[in-house]
Amino acid sequence: MVTLDGISVDAAYVTFIPTAGGRPGLAATDAKGRFVVQEGGMASGLSPGRYDVVVVKVKLGPARSEKIAAPGPHKDGEQTPLIDVFFGDRPIEKYIVPQKYGDRATSGLSVTVERGMGPVVLELSSKS
Repeated sequence: MVTLDGISVDAAYVTFIPTAGGRPGLAATDAKGRFVVQEGGMASGLSPGRYDVVVVKVKLGPARSEKIAAPGPHKDGEQTPLIDVFFGDRPIEKYIVPQKYGDRATSGLSVTVERGMGPVVLELSSKS
């Protein structure tokens, strides 16, 4: 489960990065902040071992767009119709989960996974 200041975080991405190397574990949180990790995008669960953890949730800004003339033949005297064309990735407008949690070097989150253990709880704080 992922919480921020005691409140469940939905639609966040959680990545478990094995400290000894290997495939990362990936998950997305549900409406109650719960998640199920898939190791390397394959089977559910993680292999036993130590993991650094990152959590990301952002609000994306609008995609950059530009109006261009529509391709194709047009009748003489008619104005060429314009269409919107979208370019590139949408920029990050706001970090919902503080940015430090999205970087392995600054998240401060790590977990030792053992066989048969219960759910992992990640308690995040918006305060530095």
